[in-house]
Amino acid sequence: MNKKFSFIILVGTLAQRYGVSTLRLYSYLKKLSATLGIEAEFLITPSNILYIFQQPGESQFYHLQPAGASSFEMDKITQIGNLVSQLDAGSVDFDQAEFNLKAIEKKAPIFGVFPVGLGYVLSGMGFALILSISWMDVGISAVLSAVVYGLVLLSARLNWLSQSLEFTSALVAGILASVLAWVFPGSNTFFTTLCGVVVLIPGLGITLGLGELLTNRISSGAQRFISAIIVTLKLFLGAMLGTALVGWVHTVPQAAEVAAKSMVWPWIAVAGLMLGLAMIFQVPRKDIIWTIAGGLLAFAGIAVGNQFGYWQGSFIGAITLGTFGYLYNRITLNPSSIVMLTGIMVLVPGAATYIGLSTGPDGVSTAEWRAFVNAIAIITGLIVPYSILPRRFTL
Repeated sequence: MNKKFSFIILVGTLAQRYGVSTLRLYSYLKKLSATLGIEAEFLITPSNILYIFQQPGESQFYHLQPAGASSFEMDKITQIGNLVSQLDAGSVDFDQAEFNLKAIEKKAPIFGVFPVGLGYVLSGMGFALILSISWMDVGISAVLSAVVYGLVLLSARLNWLSQSLEFTSALVAGILASVLAWVFPGSNTFFTTLCGVVVLIPGLGITLGLGELLTNRISSGAQRFISAIIVTLKLFLGAMLGTALVGWVHTVPQAAEVAAKSMVWPWIAVAGLMLGLAMIFQVPRKDIIWTIAGGLLAFAGIAVGNQFGYWQGSFIGAITLGTFGYLYNRITLNPSSIVMLTGIMVLVPGAATYIGLSTGPDGVSTAEWRAFVNAIAIITGLIVPYSILPRRFTL
């Protein structure tokens, strides 16, 4: 195989594995192939990439590359982006770039098992504070998040668990949340379960899937959107079954009313959520402060927009985050996806859908509609700065 073909294939494979969206990856691979003087086309879905190469005087070359196991690793995305920029600028030759790319693939994640586990705990606690549940439930959410992370680690070793991770995690979280509600009467079982599995809720997949559908990436968008809906249903069914199993053995006390917290706590919660997600998504250490700032700005946009209606917060929050991502890219020259991925987690509608599923048929229809409208508002809000501000080609 042509060495340049292999290089492009490896860049695409790694970028997809580490969490780059379909639209951004397509544009980036087109730019990279032009830099290497190769005419190429790419058919990208979340499950594979079909590479089609053409050189003058030669027949077309096709290569289908399965996506394999995915994991968000923003640090490696940054390194790949910087390497390709150096190749484009001529500061490294092709052979050196090829060697460095393979070294990036083999490099260990910057955050190991324990920091990522702390990230799960911080994410669960942060989301609990955003929901304004009791301090007792914040602690329970932290415990459930740690248990879910333990299941995530086990899924890497147990094939059956990797196939049913979302359902099993929600089932275990629902059982533990209900048992703990016996020990600590007044605990909100549903919300603590939600906070325990919040990292697994595919709100990002719902948003990206709709975005790809709206930009005529039908195959990729439909696959991503349907997969996200199925994962949401698995989480909901697992949580409901876990709660029901405990309820058949012993009545779970109802949740107690929660005293109002200081207005400062949601902002602290967002900062904690962003810090946790930064460790989970392997954000470079020097950029963690940027991810926290992005989340806080997105939350501020939501707070302002919510004064006008239920979708305006998502719209203004997305515009704010998109503009911040542009400025981050301009100032640091790093891919804007580093701050966008974590920041979008503040906006995504997946948790709203999950909450609505618990309220019966009327709640389901309302939640689905609001989740859909919020997803459209997020996509539209992200498109505005992307369309107006000049862009650099980055992952």
